[in-house]
Amino acid sequence: MGIPDQETTKQVEERMTNAITRIARENKGKTILICSHGVAIESFIRGITKQPFNVNIEANSQKNTSVNIINYDFEKNEYEIELLNDISHLMLQLER
Repeated sequence: MGIPDQETTKQVEERMTNAITRIARENKGKTILICSHGVAIESFIRGITKQPFNVNIEANSQKNTSVNIINYDFEKNEYEIELLNDISHLMLQLER
C-alpha cells in the first residue's frame, strides 16, 4: 500500500544521483564525504550499477556506518565503485 506521497526508489535514485553529480562537479579534484540514509545510498549505488532492488540484496544493503568509496569520471560522466559497504573500521574497535 505505501505511505501517501512517498518517493519511489527510482525517484530517490534520481535525486541522489543528481545531487552527488552536482557535488562532484563543484569539487573536482577534491575528496568529498557524503553521509546519508542507507536506503538513499543504496538507491544511488543500484542506479549507477543498474541493479534492481531484488538483486544482490546482501551485498548492496547498506550496513550501519558502512563506507563506500566511489570515484566519478568527469569525461565519461560515470561512477566507479572502489569500496562497497565496508565496515572494517568496526572490527578494529572489537580487536582493541
